[in-house]
Amino acid sequence: MLWLLLSGCASSQSSAPQQPLDAWDGAREIVEALPPLGHEKWTALTPEQQNELVKAAGPFLMKWNSEADRRVLSVILATFSAMWNARTPAPPVHCTLLEHIVCY
Repeated sequence: MLWLLLSGCASSQSSAPQQPLDAWDGAREIVEALPPLGHEKWTALTPEQQNELVKAAGPFLMKWNSEADRRVLSVILATFSAMWNARTPAPPVHCTLLEHIVCY
């Protein structure tokens, strides 16, 4: 009986739950993959504007974290593009997904 109790404790410690991914994890991954033009627009945003953008795209970023669905990535890129173009100076920059992320 004691052996069962100890083996249960040992297995629960070795399979400690991992921290769940949040929207910022997905955002960081996508921002790192942006071409220079998109990355410039992202860095032109203030930290508050970046937070607002991540919050607006949050449900899609969470879905991206869990499924890495290319359709979801397209929605995220469209959201990022619309929001950063509304909050930063011209010229507008739009990013989309072809075989890889393209910004123009």
